Amino acid sequence: VISLGILGIVYRQFNSYPRHPRIGTWGDGDVCHSWYMSGDCPLERSPNLVMEKFKSIATQYALSTGMDNPSDTGWIVVENPFETERNFILSYMVSGPPPSIYPEVVIRIYHAEEEGGEEIEIATEHIDPTTLDYNAEVHTVATTKVGRIPPGKSRVYWAAKTNRRRPFRIVATQVVGDGFVTGGILGPSADYSHMSLY
Repeated sequence: VISLGILGIVYRQFNSYPRHPRIGTWGDGDVCHSWYMSGDCPLERSPNLVMEKFKSIATQYALSTGMDNPSDTGWIVVENPFETERNFILSYMVSGPPPSIYPEVVIRIYHAEEEGGEEIEIATEHIDPTTLDYNAEVHTVATTKVGRIPPGKSRVYWAAKTNRRRPFRIVATQVVGDGFVTGGILGPSADYSHMSLY
């Protein structure tokens, strides 16, 4: 009886899915980069960052300061190629329950009006990479709007506020319009594998 109920839900949902789904941008344009599955990141970044391969069951990648420097700082450069300000959204690894294996960080965004000009801080966000959404040990991706960035290049810095055994791990960036504040999760659903694998 339960299986027939589930089958009915699947058929109803499947029939509501468009035959030819529209593939395009989020609203008025976006620029998204995810290296979570590929390890390929086109962003300019601080020389101390490494592309870290960090899971032994399935290969996953993140930009981090590396296992030897989990409390170090880093930066990436993101570009808003549009004529208006856009939301900047960051996807990163989280774990739970508390305490997280990742350090709490402060993210600061700087922007220079002219190439090579003085960078001015335009946004600050505190991120606690702990998830409370599950009743088991979990290691997954979370996504947060960090701030708004003007047209051109902006530098995104992070600094650890707490000491943890793992570095802060970034897996994707999104530059999106006003209608989007979380950008979706650019990663798998929660992974309940034993935490010692990470």
